Amino acid sequence: MDVSSNKKYLVNIELENNVNSRDQRNARKENQRQLIIPKTVEEYRKVLQAEGDRRVTMALETAKAKWEQEYEQRIKKERAEAIKAAQKSVEKERKRYLIKQKLIGKH
Repeated sequence: MDVSSNKKYLVNIELENNVNSRDQRNARKENQRQLIIPKTVEEYRKVLQAEGDRRVTMALETAKAKWEQEYEQRIKKERAEAIKAAQKSVEKERKRYLIKQKLIGKH
């Protein structure tokens, strides 16, 4: 095999599927990914940088999805608490009104 030729040699690699359910669609596409075996240090650095960028992008997307899910859960919880507080306030005011009406009616 002539390594100095201009041909680029491809290698199939298996990627681990440690992704959440949202990324499973993309994981199927990337199960078998082809990498170019670099011949020079510059090519190696480019491939290494591209792989690092891809992994960082995937990590950011996963983290963003998690943050969005946590945010939505927090919003739902705070809405429920606000509704409960408003209902308590209305009930308290209703009781005050009824007590006031009874006191006025007795005199």
